Amino acid sequence: MTRHSTTPSNFHSVQARTQFGALCWRMHRGKVEVLLITSRDTGRWVIPKGWPMAGLTPEAAAAREAWEEAGVEGAVDATCSGHFTYQKVMSETDAVQCAVAVYGLRVARLVAKFPERDQRRRKWFTVAKAARKVWEPELRSLMRGFVPPKPAAKGAKGAAKRKGVVLDQLLERADRTAAILAVGRVPDAIMADAILPEDVPTADFQRDALPMHEDAAVLRPPGSAGL
Repeated sequence: MTRHSTTPSNFHSVQARTQFGALCWRMHRGKVEVLLITSRDTGRWVIPKGWPMAGLTPEAAAAREAWEEAGVEGAVDATCSGHFTYQKVMSETDAVQCAVAVYGLRVARLVAKFPERDQRRRKWFTVAKAARKVWEPELRSLMRGFVPPKPAAKGAKGAAKRKGVVLDQLLERADRTAAILAVGRVPDAIMADAILPEDVPTADFQRDALPMHEDAAVLRPPGSAGL
């Protein structure tokens, strides 16, 4: 088995060409499993990876490679999980050192038809077995130390709205009165037949005090500035 050199201190070294790879994973019976595919030239087990793509971020390029090489659809993590180096064979007499930045990608589904379906095999492995299947020592270590990102806490999305309310969400719940109270004015869409609380005078609603945003911007009641 060929032993590869350790990762250079400068990841973007002129001696190594950058690639982006996807560590495709799923939860199966309470444990993490990793999807590996076979290399087209040697048939050994590898992860989806490839060269940078114009117009795509590193994680998006990794996700594209996972689709093209393994038929993977899912959510890719924007944070790099780690990196490894390997020798990519370009021809019978030429090879190039590559440094691969790896991004975790939680697999939502595997599709049957994808660009390289006739050129590769794909298979799920436990993390421990997947680490034994790959050749690169750094990739083995990365797999063994991989920790799936924690799901977003409930309510985190609401907290990010910073004391505001999204008008469209209120309207989708058909809570017209709540929408009026929250925004502090009567939206045009429901002005004609809105039902106002008896203890809130209609004059208190400033019809044109706040702008309407086509992308459901956060709106605040009059007098809430500076909160």
